[in-house]
Amino acid sequence: MRVAGSEVARRKEIDQKEQLDWGRSSVKIISHAHLPILFGRDPRLGRLAAADLLVIDEDPLDSLLCSSHADKKPGNLNLASLRQVASPDPITAALLSLLEAASAQNLMPSAQLPTVRREPGNDLLDDDSFYLAFNRILTEILAPSGAAPDWAAFRTTLDGLLKEKNPHLPTQLIVQSFQQDAEKFSASGQASRRFGLRWTRGGLPETHALRYDLCRPVKFNLPVLILDGYADSQLYQAMFSACTISLRALGVPKPLTIEYKKELRLDVKSDWEGNEQLQVWYAPLKVDEAD
Repeated sequence: MRVAGSEVARRKEIDQKEQLDWGRSSVKIISHAHLPILFGRDPRLGRLAAADLLVIDEDPLDSLLCSSHADKKPGNLNLASLRQVASPDPITAALLSLLEAASAQNLMPSAQLPTVRREPGNDLLDDDSFYLAFNRILTEILAPSGAAPDWAAFRTTLDGLLKEKNPHLPTQLIVQSFQQDAEKFSASGQASRRFGLRWTRGGLPETHALRYDLCRPVKFNLPVLILDGYADSQLYQAMFSACTISLRALGVPKPLTIEYKKELRLDVKSDWEGNEQLQVWYAPLKVDEAD
């Protein structure tokens, strides 16, 4: 059996087509980054469409997640890009108003917005607080006309704003998910964590953005085997909601041995874009022997 990919992997500069089309090899190896191609999001699938089995090594969630943090490119849903919309629809106008308030530091924790969460260098508006603030502003915008939220107009705005600069961004998935979550909160008060605001304190307008973390809907036309020693059934059910999932354990799980060191300290820092960087410091700490 020939395993293709080793000769390609050893080269520093690789044409993407070579990574996906290696002739009649019995086994083809691709990176997690190319998994969305297997699910029909890209026309370069080629001969991989005829595969008999897909084996994924370790949890593929990061490759399947549609996240504003990962998709941060020019033209994403940030304050700078929304300011460029000449005639914003009501939903875009409500998001723009929220981001302007965040930029002016007018979104501070209060009784109305209890969950403005603070991180090193960043603030986040999530859960009930995000939808309460969004619904309040949207209601004020729509009050004079008495119209209902126009999600189709919001989709048109996003397509015009993002498609040219970020063509792979699934605007339909973003709009549909946002509409579902906003309407669910209005009807039941149940807030989803899929959307929110994230901004860098004192940062540029590009760092003030709508945050979203969405799982791409995927379907398989072939059997899939995922090798994951720490598989969580609920995670995989959510990740592949349209598929039948069977979790098989091989042998007795071996617990990890964790050794606690009082000298070890973790320090989370953020760069100017709000990207968190975890740094490990072995600087001695003052430890109370009574602890």
